[in-house]
Amino acid sequence: MIRSRILSSAEERIYPLLIFLALVLMILLRVIPNNYSVELYYFFMGIALTTASCLLLALLGKVVSLHMAGIGTLLMFMVILSFHFERNIVVAISLCTLATGLLASARLFLNRHGRAGVLTGWLIGMVAQLILIQFWL
Repeated sequence: MIRSRILSSAEERIYPLLIFLALVLMILLRVIPNNYSVELYYFFMGIALTTASCLLLALLGKVVSLHMAGIGTLLMFMVILSFHFERNIVVAISLCTLATGLLASARLFLNRHGRAGVLTGWLIGMVAQLILIQFWL
Protein backbone atom coordinates (compact mmCIF):
# COMPACT_ATOMS: atom_id res chain seq x y z
CA MET A 1 0.00 0.00 0.00
CA ILE A 2 0.92 3.66 -0.12
CA ARG A 3 3.34 4.72 2.63
CA SER A 4 3.94 8.33 1.56
CA ARG A 5 2.82 10.84 -1.06
CA ILE A 6 6.12 10.46 -2.91
CA LEU A 7 5.36 6.91 -4.18
CA SER A 8 9.01 5.94 -4.25
CA SER A 9 8.55 2.18 -4.63
CA ALA A 10 7.05 0.33 -7.58
CA GLU A 11 4.43 -1.37 -5.41
CA GLU A 12 3.07 1.98 -4.22
CA ARG A 13 2.52 3.12 -7.80
CA ILE A 14 0.31 0.25 -8.94
CA TYR A 15 -3.07 1.36 -7.53
CA PRO A 16 -2.72 5.06 -8.46
CA LEU A 17 -1.72 4.05 -12.00
CA LEU A 18 -4.68 1.68 -12.25
CA ILE A 19 -7.06 4.42 -11.11
CA PHE A 20 -5.55 6.95 -13.53
CA LEU A 21 -5.72 4.45 -16.41
CA ALA A 22 -9.39 3.78 -15.64
CA LEU A 23 -10.10 7.53 -15.65
CA VAL A 24 -8.30 8.07 -18.96
CA LEU A 25 -10.18 5.15 -20.52
CA MET A 26 -13.48 6.61 -19.31
CA ILE A 27 -12.53 9.92 -20.91
CA LEU A 28 -11.72 8.13 -24.16
CA LEU A 29 -14.94 6.13 -24.23
CA ARG A 30 -17.45 8.65 -22.88
CA VAL A 31 -16.13 12.20 -23.19
CA ILE A 32 -14.09 12.26 -26.41
CA PRO A 33 -15.47 9.87 -29.02
CA ASN A 34 -13.23 9.19 -32.02
CA ASN A 35 -15.38 11.22 -34.42
CA TYR A 36 -15.46 14.35 -32.21
CA SER A 37 -11.82 15.41 -32.35
CA VAL A 38 -9.37 12.92 -33.80
CA GLU A 39 -6.34 14.82 -32.53
CA LEU A 40 -7.57 15.02 -28.95
CA TYR A 41 -8.72 11.39 -29.04
CA TYR A 42 -5.27 10.15 -30.05
CA PHE A 43 -3.57 12.43 -27.53
CA PHE A 44 -5.52 10.70 -24.79
CA MET A 45 -4.80 7.34 -26.42
CA GLY A 46 -1.12 8.21 -26.07
CA ILE A 47 -1.66 9.06 -22.42
CA ALA A 48 -3.41 5.72 -21.91
CA LEU A 49 -0.59 3.85 -23.66
CA THR A 50 2.00 5.70 -21.58
CA THR A 51 0.13 4.93 -18.37
CA ALA A 52 -0.24 1.26 -19.30
CA SER A 53 3.49 1.04 -20.05
CA CYS A 54 4.39 2.65 -16.72
CA LEU A 55 1.96 0.30 -14.97
CA LEU A 56 3.58 -2.71 -16.63
CA LEU A 57 7.00 -1.54 -15.50
CA ALA A 58 5.68 -0.97 -11.97
CA LEU A 59 4.31 -4.52 -11.94
CA LEU A 60 7.78 -5.70 -12.96
CA GLY A 61 9.28 -3.75 -10.06
CA LYS A 62 10.82 -0.89 -12.06
CA VAL A 63 10.29 2.76 -11.17
CA VAL A 64 10.26 5.38 -13.94
CA SER A 65 9.57 9.09 -13.74
CA LEU A 66 5.87 9.60 -14.36
CA HIS A 67 6.45 13.35 -14.63
CA MET A 68 8.84 12.81 -17.52
CA ALA A 69 6.48 10.32 -19.17
CA GLY A 70 3.73 12.94 -19.11
CA ILE A 71 5.81 15.78 -20.46
CA GLY A 72 7.36 13.49 -23.08
CA THR A 73 3.86 12.68 -24.29
CA LEU A 74 2.97 16.37 -24.42
CA LEU A 75 6.15 17.36 -26.27
CA MET A 76 5.80 14.72 -28.96
CA PHE A 77 2.09 15.51 -29.36
CA MET A 78 2.94 19.16 -29.96
CA VAL A 79 5.51 18.22 -32.61
CA ILE A 80 3.02 15.90 -34.33
CA LEU A 81 0.30 18.55 -34.12
CA SER A 82 2.62 21.02 -35.81
CA PHE A 83 3.08 18.59 -38.71
CA HIS A 84 -0.60 17.68 -38.86
CA PHE A 85 -1.93 21.23 -39.14
CA GLU A 86 1.15 22.51 -41.00
CA ARG A 87 1.50 25.35 -38.50
CA ASN A 88 4.68 26.81 -37.13
CA ILE A 89 4.44 26.43 -33.36
CA VAL A 90 8.18 26.47 -32.74
CA VAL A 91 7.84 28.84 -29.80
CA ALA A 92 5.43 26.51 -28.00
CA ILE A 93 7.59 23.48 -28.79
CA SER A 94 10.66 25.34 -27.56
CA LEU A 95 8.96 26.29 -24.30
CA CYS A 96 7.82 22.71 -23.79
CA THR A 97 11.38 21.50 -24.49
CA LEU A 98 12.67 23.99 -21.92
CA ALA A 99 10.08 22.77 -19.42
CA THR A 100 11.16 19.19 -20.16
CA GLY A 101 14.76 20.03 -19.37
CA LEU A 102 13.82 21.91 -16.21
CA LEU A 103 11.62 19.05 -15.05
CA ALA A 104 14.32 16.45 -15.71
CA SER A 105 16.87 18.57 -13.86
CA ALA A 106 14.52 18.99 -10.91
CA ARG A 107 13.83 15.25 -10.68
CA LEU A 108 17.57 14.55 -10.70
CA PHE A 109 18.44 17.37 -8.31
CA LEU A 110 15.84 16.24 -5.77
CA ASN A 111 17.12 12.65 -6.03
CA ARG A 112 13.64 11.33 -6.82
CA HIS A 113 14.97 9.30 -9.76
CA GLY A 114 18.25 8.34 -11.34
CA ARG A 115 19.21 9.21 -14.89
CA ALA A 116 17.87 5.90 -16.18
CA GLY A 117 14.43 6.42 -14.60
CA VAL A 118 14.15 9.95 -15.96
CA LEU A 119 15.25 8.98 -19.46
CA THR A 120 13.08 5.86 -19.52
CA GLY A 121 9.99 7.82 -18.47
CA TRP A 122 10.64 10.45 -21.13
CA LEU A 123 11.15 7.84 -23.83
CA ILE A 124 7.99 5.97 -22.86
CA GLY A 125 5.98 9.16 -23.31
CA MET A 126 7.58 10.02 -26.64
CA VAL A 127 7.35 6.53 -28.11
CA ALA A 128 3.69 6.16 -27.11
CA GLN A 129 2.78 9.16 -29.27
CA LEU A 130 5.05 7.99 -32.09
CA ILE A 131 3.30 4.61 -32.15
CA LEU A 132 -0.08 6.30 -32.60
CA ILE A 133 1.07 8.69 -35.34
CA GLN A 134 0.16 6.22 -38.07
CA PHE A 135 -3.52 6.27 -37.14
CA TRP A 136 -4.24 9.98 -37.41
CA LEU A 137 -1.44 11.84 -39.20
